[in-house]
Amino acid sequence: MLLLLIAAILGRVAGQDWAQGFAERDGSGPTTALDKSMATARPYMGITYVPLNTWAAGQYGPGNDCGVLVTAVALGGPAESAGIQSGDILHSFDGQALTPDVALLDLLWRRQPGNAVSVLGWRDGEHYTVNVVLGER
Repeated sequence: MLLLLIAAILGRVAGQDWAQGFAERDGSGPTTALDKSMATARPYMGITYVPLNTWAAGQYGPGNDCGVLVTAVALGGPAESAGIQSGDILHSFDGQALTPDVALLDLLWRRQPGNAVSVLGWRDGEHYTVNVVLGER
């Protein structure tokens, strides 16, 4: 408890509200009426990924010239429900190629929770297309 109090005081001195950061770590979300009114729903796909440059993507085989490598898939998340697996390479999101200049997160945040998006992926030497219904976070 003393540690949290010290962190809150130091945070205020540094211009940061550390106490609020601690309050939200449990995933409970907004903590006050003002916070709730400012909350916005964000689309959620349920993957962790690493962007691949042209060279890195090509190491996975022919036809892989760009994309992101899926490193983890959230259990019960939208990506898992659509059939995306860890180790897949995703090449496009809703028709937009995933290149070093086009970030998946930027494309994702332009959508709304509940939107269905088409994802072109690659697994075991073959391309596939799935529709992912974005969740809410």
